[in-house]
Amino acid sequence: PVGVPLPQAPMPLRHAGVRLKRWHYVSFWSPDLLLCAAQVHVGLIAQEYWGVWDRAAKRFWQRTNYVTRRVTLAPRRVTIAERDVAVDLPFEPTDEFEVYRPEGRAYVWSSKAFAPRATVQVRLGSRTLSPTGAVFVDVNAGYHPRQTRWRWSAGAGLDQRGRAVAWNVIVGLFDSAQASERTLWIEGRGSEIDPVRFSDDLRTVSFAEGGELTFTQEANIRKRVGLFLIQSRYDHAFGRWEGTLPGGIELRQGVGVRERQDAVW
Repeated sequence: PVGVPLPQAPMPLRHAGVRLKRWHYVSFWSPDLLLCAAQVHVGLIAQEYWGVWDRAAKRFWQRTNYVTRRVTLAPRRVTIAERDVAVDLPFEPTDEFEVYRPEGRAYVWSSKAFAPRATVQVRLGSRTLSPTGAVFVDVNAGYHPRQTRWRWSAGAGLDQRGRAVAWNVIVGLFDSAQASERTLWIEGRGSEIDPVRFSDDLRTVSFAEGGELTFTQEANIRKRVGLFLIQSRYDHAFGRWEGTLPGGIELRQGVGVRERQDAVW
């Protein structure tokens, strides 16, 4: 779009009477370990959070910081530096794209990136791990509606032919019939897929082309925010996905995330 400020350009805190929201989120998925790290800004209010689910040890580590900054999100690297947890995740995407939507007189924008293979160095207390998995990046900025609600699923695994597969699907944000953010990756190459439907309990996601995935939750970041004019109910779950992706792809060793966000901001 012409004349519209987008990252990395400065963006005003309000536009068309709507408050600026922006976030940078990175997630890593492997059979041994799942993690996410994010920095979020709603107007002048900022926070960062992270979560690491050690699947082998069945232990979940998480933290939210409002003042101290322990998460660094660079274009090709993520680090977390806490007293008891350290993460160093370098990655190189094979697929990147942007999506943009007018919202009345306002607008929203997002940049997505996917790396099918990356190795992370993780220290959890006295335990050190170096798993290899997939990386998904979501950088989002704009003037989202005052009431925003979405349901999201993403993850990675293998198919019946041993190929690396991954997906990213959403309802409620960038979910138009075409030119959406919905993506299926096969061996690191992405293509758009048709709309999806989530069950009321979010245990299943069904694909318009055929196929359905079922989620088993193993760990969860749960946030309830009531701050001035901002209200938010947020659940970000880690766990196992199984079922069938579009095109008759049978998902094996599927792991990833599922998210619910209901916000008035």
